[in-house]
Amino acid sequence: TAGPAITLVARDVTAPLIVMTSHGRGGLGQAILGSVAEEVLRRAPGPVLVVGPEVVVPSSEEAGVGDLLVGIDEHPTARLVTATAARWARAHGAGVHLLSVLSPGEDEALAVAAQDRVAAAMREPDTGGGSLRIGHEVVHDRSPARVLTRRARELGAQAIALSTHSRVGVPRITIGSVTMTTVHTADRP
Repeated sequence: TAGPAITLVARDVTAPLIVMTSHGRGGLGQAILGSVAEEVLRRAPGPVLVVGPEVVVPSSEEAGVGDLLVGIDEHPTARLVTATAARWARAHGAGVHLLSVLSPGEDEALAVAAQDRVAAAMREPDTGGGSLRIGHEVVHDRSPARVLTRRARELGAQAIALSTHSRVGVPRITIGSVTMTTVHTADRP
């Protein structure tokens, strides 16, 4: 299928970034036809920029690079996305806004500590070192994808950076995918 083929080519040519679209199929359509974008997100050797069906292309006057909204959680893959986000932000003169979405009643202290660790890591030499404007925020809500999409719009972020937990099978069906829900509903990549 297309997903494995795309990731194999990306490995062979050492692509620094895969850019692709998503049709935004969900439910039965995705169950029958699958999702190439989701498969590439799970298998890719590096960053993937997915333009979902709700993305609005800015006019030339509006185009430019704004801050990057970075969703943070405690999963190990989150560390990978933050290093890439820091390099991208520096390369484009942008800032980074770290956002953790917790379930209602969940302790904020752990999320704040994780954001502090991420911010410190983003300032390390392997991510370009030096000055980087970093904002922090913790929000309590049952729908991380909804919060990420809303806050990106409110902040005027040019893109949303997320990691994927690569769940498949029953966990994917029962827990869902914040990353794919965000791709399908966000009005920016």
